[in-house]
Amino acid sequence: MKQITFFLQKSLFFTVALFFLAGCSYKPDIYSAKFALDYEGTYVGTFPCNSCDGIREILKILPQQTYEKKRICLGESINVYESKGFFSWHPSGNIIWLDDGSSYFVSENHLFVLDGDDRFIDKELYRLDKFGIAYILPQIEKVD
Repeated sequence: MKQITFFLQKSLFFTVALFFLAGCSYKPDIYSAKFALDYEGTYVGTFPCNSCDGIREILKILPQQTYEKKRICLGESINVYESKGFFSWHPSGNIIWLDDGSSYFVSENHLFVLDGDDRFIDKELYRLDKFGIAYILPQIEKVD
């Protein structure tokens, strides 16, 4: 009888422990950028620069969690830096980490550059806008 009671106590303990562990497991937020937004595409922005006229960044978020990035230092001499690689998602599903060490907060049609601790720097100055038909049409009209 003592063995059955001991067995039941142990079983109850493990069942309760398993229940709490299952409740603590991370479940992805289906409303996060990763699942709710069409985040793939080309993003463009120009950031302030102390030693040049600005830094133009063009970031392409591609399928299979890959990216291509160009940073162009504007001014008298133009310098172009290019990188390609993979990105991963923060568990929240709202931040992407590029394998070059940079990170971005993903929102509807925008990427916001984050600092090394995944905090916003300045939402107005360090923002990339999704490049799409709204940007192409005015440029086509100017050419004609």
